[in-house]
Amino acid sequence: DHRCEIGMVESLIRDFSMREYRLCIGSFDGQPQYGYVPTPEQVALDRHRLLHLFSSYLDQESARCKEKDALEELIVPANTALYVQADLHGDLVSLLSLLTWLQCEGYFDEQYRTLSTFHLIFLGDCLDRGVNDIETLSLLIALRLMNPNTVHLIRGNHEDDDVFGRAPSFDAFCKEHGDLFMSFFRSLPLALLVSCQEGVRKKNGDIQHQYVHMSHGLFSLCANPALYLRGENSVIVLNRDMFSP
Repeated sequence: DHRCEIGMVESLIRDFSMREYRLCIGSFDGQPQYGYVPTPEQVALDRHRLLHLFSSYLDQESARCKEKDALEELIVPANTALYVQADLHGDLVSLLSLLTWLQCEGYFDEQYRTLSTFHLIFLGDCLDRGVNDIETLSLLIALRLMNPNTVHLIRGNHEDDDVFGRAPSFDAFCKEHGDLFMSFFRSLPLALLVSCQEGVRKKNGDIQHQYVHMSHGLFSLCANPALYLRGENSVIVLNRDMFSP
C-alpha cells in the first residue's frame, strides 16, 4: 500500500524549487552548471528521503513482478501519447522544467498523476555528471511510485557501481548504501518494448504486434523481441544479470 506517497512528487518539486539556484561546479570535467544548492540540513533530509523511496520502490516492484525481467512489454491503445526522455545526468533543472510543461499540457494532474492514455519513459543515465543527483533520482522514483503503470524507468550504462566514484556530490553516501543502490539499479529493465494494442492484421486474420525497442543500448537492438515474449502482457524470460554492466 503506497497511499503515503500521494502528494510526494508535488512536495518534492515545491521543496527543490525553493532552494538557491546558481552556477555550480559539476562532476563532469569540472564544468560549471546551473543547479539547486541545498543547505547541509537539506542534504541530510534528501539522503534520508532517498533511502525511504528506495525501500518503497523495491517493495512495489517486487509485488508487481515476481521475476527479475531484463525486458518489459508495454502494449498501449492507438490513442496513447508517449514522451521519452534520456540522459538527465542529475540535471534537476531540466527535469523540473519537463514536469512543469507536461502538467501545463494536461498530462499530469495537480498531484502529478498521469492520464491513463499517457506514458512517460526515462531511458536511463539519470545520475552522474550533474549537481543534483540525489534530488533527480528521488523525483524519478516518486514519479514511478505515483504512476507504476505509466511512468517507466529504464537502466542506462551509468546505473552501475562505477557511479560511486564518478559522482563526488554523494560519493560517500553511495558507498555507504551501495547494496541498496545496486538493488535499485538491478531492478530496472534494460529495455521497454512498446506496441500498439490494435496490432496489424495479417492475411490469415491473426493480429501481429510490431514493437518499438526503447533502451539505452544495454540490450541489443538487433534482438528479435518475439523470441522473448509469451502471449498477452507477457513476462520476458531473460535474466538481466546476463546483460548488466
